[in-house]
Amino acid sequence: MRAKYFFCFFILFSFVFPLDLWLTLDKGQEDKITPILQQYFPQAKIRIIYWDNAFKEITKSFKNKKLPDILLTGHTYIPFVAQYYSNFYKVKPLFWDIRAFYVWGDNPAIPVRTWTDTLNYLQNHTNLMSFPNKWLANDFYNFLSFFNDQLPFWVSQSPFSTQNMLYTVKLLATLKKIYPGMFKDNPVEAFLKREDYSIISGLWMYNILKKQEFAFSVYPVPQSQNGIQEFKGAYVGIYFNQRNETMKAANVLNSYNFQKDTWEILNLLPSNTQLQTELKEDPVLEQLIQISEQSRYASAIDPAVLQNRIDVLNYLLNKKGLLDKFDDKKITRLFNNKLYFSIMKWFN
Repeated sequence: MRAKYFFCFFILFSFVFPLDLWLTLDKGQEDKITPILQQYFPQAKIRIIYWDNAFKEITKSFKNKKLPDILLTGHTYIPFVAQYYSNFYKVKPLFWDIRAFYVWGDNPAIPVRTWTDTLNYLQNHTNLMSFPNKWLANDFYNFLSFFNDQLPFWVSQSPFSTQNMLYTVKLLATLKKIYPGMFKDNPVEAFLKREDYSIISGLWMYNILKKQEFAFSVYPVPQSQNGIQEFKGAYVGIYFNQRNETMKAANVLNSYNFQKDTWEILNLLPSNTQLQTELKEDPVLEQLIQISEQSRYASAIDPAVLQNRIDVLNYLLNKKGLLDKFDDKKITRLFNNKLYFSIMKWFN
């Protein structure tokens, strides 16, 4: 009789308290990933949050004391989520997001290995790669490891390096003035049309190129002035409790089968070692996995702060005569004070 009551209680408990699984995705991934999630987690309440407003939605829910059992999101969100609830059971990387240097051709002898090499080579070979005319957050993350010594003010809120920030604005403004052909509205499109020889991009580029009939090679991003070569992100599982359902789901998320079914849809490298061993049979994936193992984590930044700094950069790079009267103090205030930037932009 006790066993019968216990079984009924277990069924009731599972019905009243199903697994709450939240995950951040691109809008284009939802239709493909949802049937897989329903297959692996048929009893779960699944909430998909788009990256466009993920930070806002997640923090809003946490402020209202609404917590999932598991949250799948980028590792840079962890410190901000922790401001509202830090008593996680554990955080575990599920997939890696890395940047690499994609080059047209089969094992070409690339002429650039460092930031200085690249800058010098670009001056005479403007079709090596291109920079965006208008920067977006995704563009920034593509160039994070390439510019990491030059653009740290985008990466870290503290310390804010005024010297590096001013150097960066001058550098990009100078390149845009002298070599305007290096700046394109769509660098990805220019590379795919083979107008450019190379590009720095994420794993989504591998998934695009492997479907084409032209050979390509992949390398680590050229080293910075300080010898830093790679940054990576992680798509992590944040586990908020040790419920039986949560722990079972954690095992599934880390499993060979689940990651094999989802890594290409997510455009991320799997962390499952068995699957990695299998994928290394592809020499390009072997190199990408090796890059992920050598990479350091990108720093966290509030998306709103990042967007403000990108807005400032776009504003400055579009100003004529910026280099003629370069006002260090004014530009520093533009980056440090959103209200000041808004007012000055309106007056100009």
